[in-house]
Amino acid sequence: MVEANNTKQDTLQWRGLTILVMTLAFLVLATTGAILYITPQGRVANWTGWNVLRLSKKQWVSVHTTTSLLFFIASGFHVYFNWRTLVRYLLLKRRPLP
Repeated sequence: MVEANNTKQDTLQWRGLTILVMTLAFLVLATTGAILYITPQGRVANWTGWNVLRLSKKQWVSVHTTTSLLFFIASGFHVYFNWRTLVRYLLLKRRPLP
């Protein structure tokens, strides 16, 4: 009986960690996306030596891409941990209301 409780607690900790990673990744993606939106177009950023917080445009793109990959992986784990809930929700929406 004790083992069942430990397993459930471990699962909830992983779920919480997944949500935390997704939230932080989203905030980083929103920030880097806004910074990349305001960067000069084309090679102008390279010619002028454009920097924000000591990172060049190329470095901001790298941070954005890496964080996108992290967010995508965390989203997969999120779906895995919440699969039953997601399936039940979709099945419930599929049935017509009485």
